[in-house]
Amino acid sequence: MDNQLIFVITAASATGKTSCAKQACAKGKNLVLSISHSTRPMRPGEKDGVDKYFIQDSEFEAMDKSGDFVEQTRIFGHRCGHTKAKLHELAGQDNDLIMILDYQGMLQIKQQYENTVSIFLLPPDTQAIAERIDKRPEADGVDIDARIRSAKREMQDYKHYDYTVINDVLEDAVSDILAIVKAERLKTAQQQHREKECIDGLEI
Repeated sequence: MDNQLIFVITAASATGKTSCAKQACAKGKNLVLSISHSTRPMRPGEKDGVDKYFIQDSEFEAMDKSGDFVEQTRIFGHRCGHTKAKLHELAGQDNDLIMILDYQGMLQIKQQYENTVSIFLLPPDTQAIAERIDKRPEADGVDIDARIRSAKREMQDYKHYDYTVINDVLEDAVSDILAIVKAERLKTAQQQHREKECIDGLEI
């Protein structure tokens, strides 16, 4: 993973980060989403191995003790983490990666991989968060005001990121993310690797 880029997307809950990441990967060339292992229950419509690798707490603990995770965190009481093996497998296919992480997870990845680019996704307003939470099948019994307070605390970290994208219209946010991907790939250090044959042929 010396040359592959890792794009870390962080956002408060119900900001649309998963939708943005999946669409960016669908539209972008050689751009894949790294799927985490999680102990939270599957939501309606989710599939194991597609949305996340859903495992039990005991299995997560065993993997943690074996040093399998390149980063991990707790989200609303559930453990979540990406494995180093899967990360390197995806990058080994000449792909750049998108990872959905919280602030601490982003810091863990940046410390280990210098080609990490951080993107914070913000909602247009807090009402958008409330509406997205309310539409979820598991919304019954959720304290939306508490979630919004939590989201505001999370959003304060945006200033520590390389880029900030506002997710008002999904298609526009995805376009912004892909613009970031293109810009980062065009940096000289990246082009020296990606276009090595061309540059060598110029004999400069």
